[in-house]
Amino acid sequence: MLVNYVYENPSSASSWQIVLALLFFSVQVYCDFSGYSDLAIGTAKLFNINLSTNFKTPFFSKSMKEFWGRWHITLSTWFRDYIYIPLGGNRSTEFKWHRNLFLVMLISGLWHGASWNFVIWGGLHGAFLVFENLIKPHVPKFLSTANRKPWRGLWNLVSIGYTFLAFTIALLLFRAKNLQDVSTLIQGLHLTSIIYESFLTNLQAVYEEPIHMISLGISLVILGTVDYKIRNSSIDCQLNKLPRLLNYVLYSLLIIWLLFAGTFSQPQEFVYFQF
Repeated sequence: MLVNYVYENPSSASSWQIVLALLFFSVQVYCDFSGYSDLAIGTAKLFNINLSTNFKTPFFSKSMKEFWGRWHITLSTWFRDYIYIPLGGNRSTEFKWHRNLFLVMLISGLWHGASWNFVIWGGLHGAFLVFENLIKPHVPKFLSTANRKPWRGLWNLVSIGYTFLAFTIALLLFRAKNLQDVSTLIQGLHLTSIIYESFLTNLQAVYEEPIHMISLGISLVILGTVDYKIRNSSIDCQLNKLPRLLNYVLYSLLIIWLLFAGTFSQPQEFVYFQF
């Protein structure tokens, strides 16, 4: 609801609402598209058909290169095999390698839609990949004293934060209706307003009922917990370690919560349905 409110009213949204809408849309897209893929995979398994994994906890990626190996894997693999490698991949000069990366992401933007928003979105991701390649030779020098904990853990946390932030900022182009709205939302991000505005007041302006705010909190906790649990194994393996009765209780509580806190008053459409 907050995401829809901000992107439908870009000129009247406050700085905090814009920040929250950016963050929440990243979560929304992940839940939407990863869930969309899981529905397809699960339905196929009913007919003994095994479809490819499409997401591997991408929000734990430490770089954009790693991110695109864990997000929309089927599309990323297709672009790698049929565009990136035929262009020469990284088996060429450094300039051509970076050119190939940039072109593939630019084409990925066009695949999503023939609009400047998607072209710039793809180009921005291409720029992220090129930037990472350029600074990579200098990173080991910076991290020479960070080979042990807690510095290694701190660096990993910073890397994950950078990747998520880069993806989130780029999504502004993905969700906004046009470049004018993008400009309006960027202009609405005032640092002083973010510092002095009330976080809860801005949430309450959109979430009028307490149940929606509680639902948001619980949903984010569940998402974070499940994502953390399945980094190195499937959710089935994790759940099967629990006693069977506890499994049934967990599933039942989640279903009851969805029925209790879900929004069913209006049709909900998958973000990626248009693609």
